[in-house]
Amino acid sequence: MIVLPLVWAPVFAVVGGAAGYMTFGRFPRSDLRARRLLLALVALAIAMATVPNVGQQLYDVGVSASWSGVLTSASYVLFAFCVTGAWLLLRESRKRWLLLVLIPVSFAQPLLWTLVLVGWTVNGFAP
Repeated sequence: MIVLPLVWAPVFAVVGGAAGYMTFGRFPRSDLRARRLLLALVALAIAMATVPNVGQQLYDVGVSASWSGVLTSASYVLFAFCVTGAWLLLRESRKRWLLLVLIPVSFAQPLLWTLVLVGWTVNGFAP
């Protein structure tokens, strides 16, 4: 129960990563259309990496907690899909390693929630 926030994020990411691999595994990487697609994938990956970190802002503008959870789950799927697609399109380039910087940004909230829940379990709710 304590590691539940840490469990669902990778599950959704694996689904998105598998879909991205099946989609972009045989995609041609040399034409101009692939470059435009690569830019779109990177931009969408950056946007989706920030969605799990803006839960309070979504709540402030009127999004319910359940819809915020749905948006967060969808962002993990789309994030993994876009990062996997960009990784495959950048197969010959060393720039693809820069995509790994987005992973801690996207998964910061599940890790923090897991640490908070472990801390509450060990120390109680007192500061």
